[in-house]
Amino acid sequence: GAGGDAIKLHLLATGDDFLLLEFLELRPLPASAGETVGRALAEIHALTYPTTGSLGADLSLARLSPEAGDVGFAARGYGHAMLSEAEPYLDPGLAARIAAFLDHDPLAARDVLDVPVLCHCDFKVSNLHVTPADELVVLDWEFAWAGPRLIDIGQLLRWRPPESFVRAFADAYRAGGGVLIDDWCRLAEVIDIGSLLGNFAHNELARSTLDFERRLAEIIAA
Repeated sequence: GAGGDAIKLHLLATGDDFLLLEFLELRPLPASAGETVGRALAEIHALTYPTTGSLGADLSLARLSPEAGDVGFAARGYGHAMLSEAEPYLDPGLAARIAAFLDHDPLAARDVLDVPVLCHCDFKVSNLHVTPADELVVLDWEFAWAGPRLIDIGQLLRWRPPESFVRAFADAYRAGGGVLIDDWCRLAEVIDIGSLLGNFAHNELARSTLDFERRLAEIIAA
């Protein structure tokens, strides 16, 4: 849980690659939950690190990123790294347009890492649910690392939620101490190019629809 009193669940069993928890009734995230999500993500991002890297079970830095000496993060490098993995599955024309966009768009080159934070790195709506008491539950933390805030924000806003949700999210995120730099909304979707490509490369379900390629095309055409 996040953004309020913690939800405590009983751990029933563990294994090398699983945790079995007690059943918790959950509902999909409602469009009215922007404030709750903003408050929760500000709480998550309040945990900061001296450099980027992977995390241990106690959320301490376990391994520094290869580029740890360079504290910056930009959509260009992230996007190209994920494009190399997704390119075998992409329409060649779209892949070429994405590469050109990443090479020439000024925002794609902008450093967005004010400080590494606890980055969930899969902060999409399908991983956000609410209990019958309207407590927010954030699921699927296996990709969490010390990284940039805007990866989470780009994933949250990926499918263009209502403007009222975005406004409520931003106000609550800032009120909770979250940092939103200039052009944050556009920067978040430019960074999400890398996340979309990574999902497309490694998830057959993502490749079974046109949604991901359409969204990529929309971002680079905006």
